Amino acid sequence: MNLKFNWTSLQAGKDPIQAFTASYTEAEDTAPVVVLVQEVWGVNSHIEDVAIRLAKAGYFVVAPDLLSLGGSRAPEVSFERIEEFKDIIDTVGFPVWGDPEKRQQVLDEMDKEKADRLLKTQEVAFSQIANRDKYVEVLKSVIGNFKSKNSDRKVGAVGFCMGGALVSALVCSDSKLDVGVSFYGSVPAQDIMQNISCPLLGIYAGEDTNVNSGIETFKQEVQKVNGDLKVVIYPGAQHGFHNDTRPSFSIDASRDAWARCLTIFSQYLGEDYSNL
Repeated sequence: MNLKFNWTSLQAGKDPIQAFTASYTEAEDTAPVVVLVQEVWGVNSHIEDVAIRLAKAGYFVVAPDLLSLGGSRAPEVSFERIEEFKDIIDTVGFPVWGDPEKRQQVLDEMDKEKADRLLKTQEVAFSQIANRDKYVEVLKSVIGNFKSKNSDRKVGAVGFCMGGALVSALVCSDSKLDVGVSFYGSVPAQDIMQNISCPLLGIYAGEDTNVNSGIETFKQEVQKVNGDLKVVIYPGAQHGFHNDTRPSFSIDASRDAWARCLTIFSQYLGEDYSNL
């Protein structure tokens, strides 16, 4: 079989958006769909790699680049600018960059043009976090496009960090998803938690205090409606542990989490082999 992957333009409601797609050519119209939702960095080489891994597992994968909503990325968040910004954070670490005083010390040691450029990229990239509701609607539109063509076609979603939060919100919306997997994403707003409409696997890092603070509330709210929520927390793992391009990568936690992700996709998106 021939593996095909490329960038394409999709319609998300009234807005065009760029997306990376991957699948075996012979199965692109029939394989179950997985919507792959980016980290805050947009669809970069790592997300492309994850898309190809999923395609090789037998899925048609579509990864909308939310930074390109409207048709293209703003100059402040071009691929080059995002990589420059991410490299700085990887070098100094989130604890340093997240501390205003320490961040300023880092900025003072570089030329002003670069410092200003990094701050502008941060402003535009991190502004995505406030767009959760808008992005949920964008992703629902992408899912709806597949379902409208073939209502029997199974569609799952997996997201990382910001993308994980979006997947968790999607399964608590009328998204028509069949299954979702959230890697270290913040839980949905409490007023929609009981709207969970399909199985969700929540994968979390033990050392990710801020993200993990809402897990117990989410579990309690889902239990009230007998919703299907499975939570796995990896002791000692850092936020972003599945991203093998980052210092936080954990090969052990990542190996197990990826196996769990593929297992739940096989269970809810694949053929029924339960009688074997």
